[in-house]
Amino acid sequence: VSTGDAAMQFSIVGDAYAVGIDNSDNDNFKISYAATAGTAVLGTNDRLTINSSGNIGIGDTSPAAKLQVNGDILMGDSSATCDGTTEGSQRYNSTDKRMEFCDGTSWRDFASSGKPSFFHAHRNGTDLTTLTQNTDYTIDWTTEAYDYNSEFDLSTEKFTPTSEGIYLIVLKTRVLAVDADSFAIAKINLNGTTVAHNVETIGSSSVAASVTAVYLVHMNGTTDYVTGVVRHNSSSTKDLSGLATDTYMMGFRVMD
Repeated sequence: VSTGDAAMQFSIVGDAYAVGIDNSDNDNFKISYAATAGTAVLGTNDRLTINSSGNIGIGDTSPAAKLQVNGDILMGDSSATCDGTTEGSQRYNSTDKRMEFCDGTSWRDFASSGKPSFFHAHRNGTDLTTLTQNTDYTIDWTTEAYDYNSEFDLSTEKFTPTSEGIYLIVLKTRVLAVDADSFAIAKINLNGTTVAHNVETIGSSSVAASVTAVYLVHMNGTTDYVTGVVRHNSSSTKDLSGLATDTYMMGFRVMD
């Protein structure tokens, strides 16, 4: 055929599809639909278009990319291993309810270029006892309420994220029966150095000192780690409350 469309039509009662080359639209290959038998024509109700550049349009007759979709896309889960052969693939993780893509090594969350990262650790009701005056104590955590990406180590008390980014770290402490006119301090340490702290000063009567320190910190995703530290200056030894609501540390990545 030298002019006009080159097409075939498939038709049954109530439905018809035309398949072929639309001469009036840059010779694009199309599949078009009609709801009446024998009436499907290219250029009307086009469902799929392939142009000479190999671009495919679904619901779009002028695709500007290898695949252009005018409408919703329903993506399912996949059990495929993420490696060099599947790099660039996308899937919907139906277990964790999130979109993911393969970076050539692992499936990663669409919300960030790194893996999701958050943790919450506490002492599960066990007090940390006999804290002496003017001594920094790295808090010994006993329990992980959650550790999404297995980046908190109870044996070292360190949170060492594996994705670079900005992290929000929260440390809450409650030192019991702090002496009058004394104080308690909660410290967030990065790689062993204090980067944030908060102080609660006690007045004329001995009471518990609840202190919360909060800090936004950049972490390199390889060697950087944070720990929680407590200190007081009472003349006698003091105990750190082990209640999960009194003393805990938590953190999560807020941006790359």
